[in-house]
Amino acid sequence: MTTEEIQRKIAHSEFVHDQLVTELEALDRLLRATGFPDGVASVRQVAEEMLQEGILDSEEIE
Repeated sequence: MTTEEIQRKIAHSEFVHDQLVTELEALDRLLRATGFPDGVASVRQVAEEMLQEGILDSEEIE
C-alpha cells in the first residue's frame, strides 16, 4: 500500500468518525429532550436492566 493510499484511508476514516460522532451527539440530545436524563447512557442502562430482568431476550438484539 502506498503512502497516498494510506492517507486516503485515514482521511476516509476521519470522515466516518466525524459523521458517527455527529449522529451520536444528535441522538443523545434527542433522548435527553424526550426524558432520558443521561441520553444514550440512560437508554443503555434501561436496556441492560431489561435484559437482566428477562424482559428482553438477548437473542432478540443480535
